[in-house]
Amino acid sequence: MIRLLVLLLLLLPGIASPATSSRQEQLDALRNRIAKLKNDVEQASVDRKEAADGLRDSEHKISDVNRKLYHLQKDEARTGAALSRLASERVATEAKLKDEEGRLATLLRQRYSQGSDDAAHLILSGRSPGDVQRDLEYYAYIGRARAQLIEEHKETLARLADIEAQTRGHKVELTRIKQDQLAQRQALAQEQQARQTTYNKLSSQILQQRKQIDNMVRDQSRLSRLIQRLQKLAEERARKARAVK
Repeated sequence: MIRLLVLLLLLLPGIASPATSSRQEQLDALRNRIAKLKNDVEQASVDRKEAADGLRDSEHKISDVNRKLYHLQKDEARTGAALSRLASERVATEAKLKDEEGRLATLLRQRYSQGSDDAAHLILSGRSPGDVQRDLEYYAYIGRARAQLIEEHKETLARLADIEAQTRGHKVELTRIKQDQLAQRQALAQEQQARQTTYNKLSSQILQQRKQIDNMVRDQSRLSRLIQRLQKLAEERARKARAVK
């Protein structure tokens, strides 16, 4: 196309000057477009860097949330195991309490089966006063010991119930925190995806604009050479015109 234009200019000298002016306007417009595209690429590069920084920030935050979730899961597992141990201990303590209460009830029935005549019955049994006294003291001791043991079991059950309630409360709090962390991770993942989309879009835009700039630079170079040739033709035509005169 350029060769055809030059040939026409050689055959038609009168159009060389207007063609040169037109091409110069095209060259100026092309340079302006190249400058604008370079500015666009520069701004897109800045935006892409911000997107890349945002991606790294999102990755760090997601990594931090994943680490917290890992520790929460470990804590949940420990809490669940603690609740299982407390439940087993409570069942065992309840069984011991029931057994001690049964033994005390049996002892009391044996001791008081004859009501207020129990001591008199022992005395009239023909045994020595010392033996009777020891038996009475033994029954009283066993009764107190059983009653104390039952009271200790009840206190243990109350303590276990309190610890179990606190542990369940802790587990509920862990579940709440875990749900918050999962929601935060989902939001961060969505944010990361949006930033990745922006980054990819900007990268594609920059690639296309750089290709356009390369093409325009080549066009600019060709157009500059054409203008130079046209100027030389115009100068040669002017010299010939002066020589004819």
